[in-house]
This record gives sequence, structure tokens and C-alpha cells, in this order.
Amino acid sequence: MRLKIVDSTNNKHRSKFRIVMQRVFIILLLLFIALQSFGQRTSPKPEAGSFNRFFEELELKIDTSSFSFPKDKIRFKDADHLAFRYLRDEAVAELYLISKPEQTIRSLSLMPSGDYTIVDSLMLLGGNAYKAKIRFKNITRSDFMSLRFRFRESNIEEFRIVELKLFPHTTTSINFYPNSDELFIGEEKVFDLVTSNPSNIMADGVWTKNKGIDYMLSRTGDKIKLHVLPNQTGNINLEVKIRTLKPVLDALNRPVFELPKLNYTFQVSVSRLAFLSLDRREVLFDNEAREGLTVQLDYNRNLLMQRTYRIESQEEPGGKLIAELFTKSLLSNNKVLCILRIYNL
Repeated sequence: MRLKIVDSTNNKHRSKFRIVMQRVFIILLLLFIALQSFGQRTSPKPEAGSFNRFFEELELKIDTSSFSFPKDKIRFKDADHLAFRYLRDEAVAELYLISKPEQTIRSLSLMPSGDYTIVDSLMLLGGNAYKAKIRFKNITRSDFMSLRFRFRESNIEEFRIVELKLFPHTTTSINFYPNSDELFIGEEKVFDLVTSNPSNIMADGVWTKNKGIDYMLSRTGDKIKLHVLPNQTGNINLEVKIRTLKPVLDALNRPVFELPKLNYTFQVSVSRLAFLSLDRREVLFDNEAREGLTVQLDYNRNLLMQRTYRIESQEEPGGKLIAELFTKSLLSNNKVLCILRIYNL
């Protein structure tokens, strides 16, 4: 017969440990549920489409104009927006908010946003009308703009948040006044464009391949520049498409992000010689030295980097080799760092 000796004291300790761990787990679970519930009560998400349920009207006064919801409502990307026209990116606007008479609203406030600064907090004017003042930060560069209101209903302690989406639009004009209609094959030319709102123009710095003349829009400070590069001779009509960040509304209140096309006819001729200057006026010829001289040359877009160019004794092909020019790298001062090796006088 075999006897099995069991340590009853050890079993009692294990049982007590299991009971303690179960209680700890239950406490942590209840605490987690409580925190989740507290977070949901104190930080509610905006209720989509609920603005009309609690508020009768919102009027926005900006730049001597007035816009109101739902009168100036626009449907964009399956959501209702308050459309308003602006002239300045940092405009100050007054808000007039009217709640529905049947709704008992308390502790109403306008929530902060990265799109604007609250100048005057929301205050009760009397009855169910409220007033506030805000200053927009940069309307043109702001996306998904909205106004969010936080409040409590009567006899309900939980906060609600309702959101009214904003749809800013503006009028942008742009014109093109070239001082010459002559272009040359392979030679880039840059023109300044005259526009009423340069910050609203999309200038991505990407070349657009066009029939006869390629073009690109770039931005330098508050100026918009048009780069043109012809690749076909003759009378070539250039047609430039320009898009904006913020649209204009057409007669049917539809947003239009594309400006009227710019059209201009250029006279394109065959390529002409480009004269590039060195930073040295004189270079000494040393028949023994072959390491080369470091020089700076004017930049031209037809110059390729990390290439060796022959300098010959005549313009026509087949001339005597005078020197070699190695294009090393492009400098920030619009110059090219080169190595010049001289082989003959």
C-alpha cells in the first residue's frame, strides 16, 4: 500500500490566493467599465446631422456680408454645410445662434478649434438667442472646418456636442500679361501671373506636358510664376489650366475649383545660343597640371550634372580640343560647380 501525503496548509494558501486574484480581477474590470462610461459621458462625439434638432438658425457675419444656416446650406460630400464667402484669411466673424423654443438648453458653449480663435465667448442675449465672436486663422489652408457646440439638456447631466460643418468659398482672379510673345526651342521662360489671391492658387511645381509648349506653376513668396518650355516651332497657342484650394460657387451654388483657362499664342523659333559666364575672367594654361581648376558656371536647364563637355576651337563640330568641363553639382546660388581641365591654348 502506498500512502500519499498532502500538505493541507499549502492547499489553503493556494485557495486564498485564487480568491484574492479573482477579487482583484473583478475590481479592475469594474474600474475599467466605470472609466469607459465616464469618458463617454464627459467626452461625447459630435452628433452628425443633429444641429437642426436643437437649433433653429445660425447666422455668420463676415467681411460686411451675412450668411445663415439653413438658408445658405450647401450639400457637399453627402453632408450639409454652411456656405460663406470670405475675402481675408484672418477675418473676424460674429456668430448669432438661436435654439429651438421647445428645447431647454443650458451650459451652452462654443468649443475651441485649430481653425479659429474665440475672441468673445458665447453669451446669452435673451430668450433663446446667443452671440459669439471668432477670428479665423487661415481659411484658405484650413480643411474640414466646422463649429462645435457643447451643452446640456434640461434634467440631463450628460453633455451633448453638435457640429455644423462650414464651406468657405471665395472669388479668385488671375491674369497673364507677357512682355514678349517670342520663345525659343529648349529655352525656359518665366512670367509673373497677376492674381487677387495667390495663396488660393495650386502651384505644385510639376511640369504639364502640353502640345507645343510645356508649362509649370510655381510659388515664390506671395507671387505665382508661370514657367514655359517650347518644344515645337511656329505659332503655338498655350492653354494653362489652374485650380484653386477654395472654390467659387456658380449660379446653381455648385463649387467650382477650376479657374477660366489662360490662353496666349506665342511665336516659337529654333533654339538660339545661350551665353554662360564663368566666375574667372582669365585661366592660365599649365601643360603639366592635369588636376583641373574649380570654377562656377551659370546654370542652364540644358546642362546635365555629372557630365563632361568638350570645349573646342570652333563653333562647328570637329574643332581642336581646347579644354574639358566637368559639371560636378548644382549650387544654391543658381550656379554650377565645375572642374575645368585645359589641354591647349
